Amino acid sequence: MVVSEDITFLHRLADAADAISRQHFRSEALRTTTKVDGTPVSEVDRAVEQAMLDLVRARGGDGVLGEEVGDHPGSLNRRWIFDGIDGTHNYADGRPGWGTIVALEADGIVELGMVSAPLWGRRWWAVRGGGAWTAPLADDGSFDVEGAEPLRCGTESSLATASTIVIPWEGALLGWRNSVPRLFHLPETPRSQCFALDAAMVAEGRLDVSIIVLGGIWDFAATSLIVRESGGV
Repeated sequence: MVVSEDITFLHRLADAADAISRQHFRSEALRTTTKVDGTPVSEVDRAVEQAMLDLVRARGGDGVLGEEVGDHPGSLNRRWIFDGIDGTHNYADGRPGWGTIVALEADGIVELGMVSAPLWGRRWWAVRGGGAWTAPLADDGSFDVEGAEPLRCGTESSLATASTIVIPWEGALLGWRNSVPRLFHLPETPRSQCFALDAAMVAEGRLDVSIIVLGGIWDFAATSLIVRESGGV
């Protein structure tokens, strides 16, 4: 059900997201609020998802599920799933550890997935059964898929000796969510950038394990595919 035009469109959605997020990064007009689960959301987060939603609607047929824009069913059994800015806490504070997550689900199966991190200057994406890839972004934000390299996870199989990141770390969120990391009895871990970039580092073999608790489908759909197609779990 996935055709080559879908892969091109996946990058087009990322282009639209990157253009907005780059434009407003460290903007004086940036405002954030806190959702009921303790996570921040910015006006730019919503604007990024709205831009991608508009592109999908203009194409016709496909549905959309976005963390901020909600559920918009289409006429086909396909939907694009996205998180406009994963790592809004970093984005709002002017730090580069954030990215956009996009996936295509067809007939209930995730077929395509991408993480785009314009401030890191890189994208990671995967096609179900077709492998996972990464390529750099140019300084002007342009992207050349011809420079893509295959992704490969590391080979560590013991959690006791694995390099591990847990998100949320204690103190990252407000309210009852703040106690969740204490449920995991793991060694002291580095601080997460954001789940999208943690998962990308697992796919690259730079990190062995990334654990996120209480995430949404927009966190897992694309990142899980990228890790699996890189040889991970």
